[in-house]
Amino acid sequence: MEKIKCIVLDNDIINCNVVASYLEEMPRMELGGKFTKPAKAAQFLMREQVPLVFIDMKMPEMTGIEFLRSLSYKPYAIIISSFPDFALEGYEVNALDYLLKPFSEERFFGAVNKAIHRIDANEKASATDTLKSMIKTGEGFFFIHTKQQYIKIHYKDVLYIEALENFVKIYLRDKPEPIIGLVNLKLIESSLSSEVFLRTHKSFIININHVTAMDTDNMKLENKLVPIGRAYKEMVMETVIKKNLIKH
Repeated sequence: MEKIKCIVLDNDIINCNVVASYLEEMPRMELGGKFTKPAKAAQFLMREQVPLVFIDMKMPEMTGIEFLRSLSYKPYAIIISSFPDFALEGYEVNALDYLLKPFSEERFFGAVNKAIHRIDANEKASATDTLKSMIKTGEGFFFIHTKQQYIKIHYKDVLYIEALENFVKIYLRDKPEPIIGLVNLKLIESSLSSEVFLRTHKSFIININHVTAMDTDNMKLENKLVPIGRAYKEMVMETVIKKNLIKH
């Protein structure tokens, strides 16, 4: 997995070296720098926004809390201090743990593993949110197998998909002729995003983003009409109309 970059800020270089030596034993961690001056650490973080900071609380220039609050972004922090006074404040600035000096190697590893799990979880959640956002805005795509080749099709270009025995016809914007895909409707439905595509009939799947009008029997997508099956009417109305209807 990708390494997690971090820095250590402590006015005592010996403490910096202790943290650095422990980090060398953790393959997921990469030390970006050791700093004894907050100003130097801040300059580094302006260039490179690492996700994790090991930070002392009592430094001549400022406290660790003041330093973290001064940053333009909010990294996670593991506080290393001889004083327990800042523990409560620490949790207000993304502090994941509070290590009281002198701390054991085992205690240090436990704090770092906690940080690794939190950072990995956030990155995974962020990636999922990004993917969902891409899908909703039509930025996703899929490949379909035709008789001649595999064709890449963007979600945003699909108007609707129609069943054709064991194949499908995929109707695209600005394309007079559909693409014939060598896959059945049930399989393609299970592979497409439900955020964008909706089954409206036993033989049709539509792209919700291209619906321009509808009544109880048909949906209009640009200049094409797609039927709404009786078994699908309630779900179609709920998904397309009710969630987006401005009521009077």
